[in-house]
Amino acid sequence: MKKFKAAVPTVCYTVLLLAIALLSFLIAGKTELTTTSAHTPTTNKTPSPSQENTPVETVYDNVFPRQNNQGNQRIYGEGNVALLDALQTPTGNYVVLSSDCRKGDITSSGPVTAVVKLNGDNDLLCSYQLSSEETFITVRQTAIGIVLITEDADKKYHSVHIIGYDLIGESKYKIPAANTVHVVPTEKDFVLFASYPDECVAYTLRDGKLLFQSIGKYSLVELFEYEDSYVLFCNELSGGCSVLTADKSTLSVTEKQRLSGDKILFVKPTPAGILAVEQGERTYARIYSLNMKERLKEKGLGLVAVQKTYRTDAGVVLANENSDLVLIRDDLTTELIETSDNVLLNVISINGSDRLLFKDMNGNIFFENMTPFTQAEKAIVLPTPNNSLTIITEKKDKYSFIEITDIVY
Repeated sequence: MKKFKAAVPTVCYTVLLLAIALLSFLIAGKTELTTTSAHTPTTNKTPSPSQENTPVETVYDNVFPRQNNQGNQRIYGEGNVALLDALQTPTGNYVVLSSDCRKGDITSSGPVTAVVKLNGDNDLLCSYQLSSEETFITVRQTAIGIVLITEDADKKYHSVHIIGYDLIGESKYKIPAANTVHVVPTEKDFVLFASYPDECVAYTLRDGKLLFQSIGKYSLVELFEYEDSYVLFCNELSGGCSVLTADKSTLSVTEKQRLSGDKILFVKPTPAGILAVEQGERTYARIYSLNMKERLKEKGLGLVAVQKTYRTDAGVVLANENSDLVLIRDDLTTELIETSDNVLLNVISINGSDRLLFKDMNGNIFFENMTPFTQAEKAIVLPTPNNSLTIITEKKDKYSFIEITDIVY
């Protein structure tokens, strides 16, 4: 018994040491599990030598829809992404582009034309790309969908693509390649006027077929609807210019009136009548009555070689070969616009006021008398109902991309 009592302190001491050791092991094990938890941030850890200097590959999810989380939505890829046009519709905005990217949002083995749909928050909703390499010509919104005109590689045919607004599928028709095409929306679908070297032809949809009808030996410049007729302003292939009246239902020409100029450059309806810019030995701006039977007013513009025209709410801006700009108002008063070697991109109507959109030699995009708001290769501006502007730009970094953003005007 005495020996047992003497051994108790030793046993207790040994048990105590074992308990302390076991407790230390458990604590150490618990700490290690905590620090290696998958939920612990590791962004501040020093990378191992195998991780250092490893190039990070850009990941393109190529998945739609994609939310606009950064404020500046982008359509991008490794290659060339070019901005072609944009449509503003009640169901959303549509960006028309071309891409030759092997990696990115719109991919293909060669240049391809595509349409991307965005909502009011600039979220990318869906996309549709054409199946072959074709050159973009024009695009319009119609009652049956987006009508997109392209030209094939050998320039022999135009393709008429009718794409649903949901961008799920298309109907496709082929016509001979034309010098110019005008897509005119109707209540049901559309009429396509194509000007060829020897005549102007009107195409209409009937029972799933694209039918054609000759208008005559003209090149169409502009047309407007007037009651049950189309009023077509044409340059005659033999010289001179005329106004044709064609029945909407039959497209038969019911009336023809020859104008005094050699060539029509621009036409626009105004409250006072029809504003027309005509060129012969000299260039004239003229106001005609709505039925084009009476010339109400004219103003000589001198020997102006007009290269391009820009429609405005107030009239028209003419640009010559030197990019000099002249504003002709609806009352035929004129104003010379100072450009300072800047390039006019477009004239945008914002809250009933015309704003001239310029690009300078450094690529800065700006409105007249305002500071630049972006830098880009190309820009399209879409006014919105809430006093803001949707800016769609083509930009270049390592690769080119399209950026969509909103700014408050």
